[in-house]
Amino acid sequence: MKCLALALLLCTQLHLLHGACYVPAMKTDGTHCQDAVDKTWHAIGSKWRNSACHDCTCSGCCQGYSTPTRFPDDCMKEFDNEKCEYKVFKKTDPTQSCPIFGAVGKDHHRPNHDLLSNVRRQNFVLAILAMFRERMAAMRTPCRLLHQSSPRHLPEPIGGCWPKRGALCERALNLSF
Repeated sequence: MKCLALALLLCTQLHLLHGACYVPAMKTDGTHCQDAVDKTWHAIGSKWRNSACHDCTCSGCCQGYSTPTRFPDDCMKEFDNEKCEYKVFKKTDPTQSCPIFGAVGKDHHRPNHDLLSNVRRQNFVLAILAMFRERMAAMRTPCRLLHQSSPRHLPEPIGGCWPKRGALCERALNLSF
């Protein structure tokens, strides 16, 4: 339970991961401000994405895309300036996409396409599976210890465990992830 509580606590802190943000020197006329990259004017309080793929307000800008950092060695990344996102694909076949195991940054305008969110979900599932494996291993160990110190008149264990917990221990031995 402590491991599960720790995992849930860490998951609540995921929102602290953001892309690079900065405060550019923007010209203002009191009701509008000028984007430092595009030199376009925007109403104070509005949000926009500039040509550098940064999500901006009049008080600052943040990188508006995720940068893949971990993916298979036989793959490469390429930035798409029109969509403001990285594509990760096979070096030998650009039409075949590759999985992304780690990324830095965040896509603020399109959370459904956020690579970092997908990576967080994958890592969370992997962490839960690892905790499940550890828990199952811990459940197998007492069964074997009980078997080694058991009196002779008890029935034979099933797979190193006594019949009451035998099915659970058998399932733990045959798990394949």
